[in-house]
Amino acid sequence: MEETRERAERTETCPYCRKGFFQRPTPESKLTCTVCEAYFANGTLYRGRTELLHSNEESGTQLYRFRKWQQRIRVSNATERNLAFALSELDRLSIANNLPRTVRESASTIYRKAVSRNLIRGRSIEGVVAASIYAACRICGMPRTIEEVAETSIISKKELGRTYRFLARELKLNLMPARPQDYVQRFCNTLDLDVRVQTAAKDLLDSASSKDLLSGLGPKGVAAGAVYISAILCEQHRSQREVADTASISEVTLRCRYKRLAEGLGITIEFS
Repeated sequence: MEETRERAERTETCPYCRKGFFQRPTPESKLTCTVCEAYFANGTLYRGRTELLHSNEESGTQLYRFRKWQQRIRVSNATERNLAFALSELDRLSIANNLPRTVRESASTIYRKAVSRNLIRGRSIEGVVAASIYAACRICGMPRTIEEVAETSIISKKELGRTYRFLARELKLNLMPARPQDYVQRFCNTLDLDVRVQTAAKDLLDSASSKDLLSGLGPKGVAAGAVYISAILCEQHRSQREVADTASISEVTLRCRYKRLAEGLGITIEFS
């Protein structure tokens, strides 16, 4: 460093800031840069206060960037964890409600749209997942009631209904009310009835709809009544208890629905 010192004394140019020059105010003073205050001590050149400040500022900037990067990683990880949990809950509800893959994929799309629109804020993941499942069932023509979905979820019927209405409004889902025909295949599959019964029940409901026999009636009860009648006509009789339990309605409701259908369509049959 003696060579460096001699060169500094000779050129009077600061090698750090390259703006100032070295001077010695008194014979006892150190050679010091007039700009950045770099100085010689014991044959060694040290950075001055200004250069150290810039160095600290650079370190502070790097530290800020590092912390910002860490925060982004944490946020990203949290988002991924939430999405993984949501998809797991989607799978669980799909299995619990005996839903096919198409419904799960539709529900996943709805949920991801809700996340992208920041509609999750202030709502539980379970609530948005359940609402997505409920909406997807209707979109795919395999409706489930709010009660059915709520029973397999950890949220209440009230919260599910509120969250579903919010999503439908914000995502502009514009879903039509479920029709009795949408329940026929599900009920027939549960009751182990073949395609002939499904076809007969849907035809029966189409005829009833054209005669305005379904107005004001719940779709599940009407579908159950049509399935009950069609099963008898196709010689695949199922008891009233079996059909009512499948549709989650009372036997009294079932009897009211199938009698109304039979009378309105002029079907004569011996009901057990």
